[in-house]
Amino acid sequence: MALHVFHLYYSKNIDKKPFIILNCSSYMRTLKLLNLHCNKIDDNTKVDETFLTVDNGNFQGFGPESMRNGSDWNINANIQFNVEAIVSFYDEDLIGKLSNTKYFSSHIVEENEVLKGLKTVSFASNNANYVLTYEIV
Repeated sequence: MALHVFHLYYSKNIDKKPFIILNCSSYMRTLKLLNLHCNKIDDNTKVDETFLTVDNGNFQGFGPESMRNGSDWNINANIQFNVEAIVSFYDEDLIGKLSNTKYFSSHIVEENEVLKGLKTVSFASNNANYVLTYEIV
């Protein structure tokens, strides 16, 4: 549920008749994408090309980032959103099959997570595992 602030103004128009002006504004939240950690990739002999997307009404993409077992991607991106945003994780082999992007999963972040500290979400398949750390402020 969105947080709304309502301001009531009492005024008189030209005809000296009273009326009320209602001004409503929504507060935007900030999704802070902090870090993506690679716990395991499907092929230890090469790097995985990874990227994230965020759909907050506007589509934003981050990456690609080359990752290996144990590596970290310090994303440090701030994305404004209202009510919710969808974060999706992808693994793309940029050298080979560009048309065969492996899509792992999505996670919905909601404004009710605001100021509840750092959160993590795992993006995993049978052969790979990544953990995203984020915060809502």
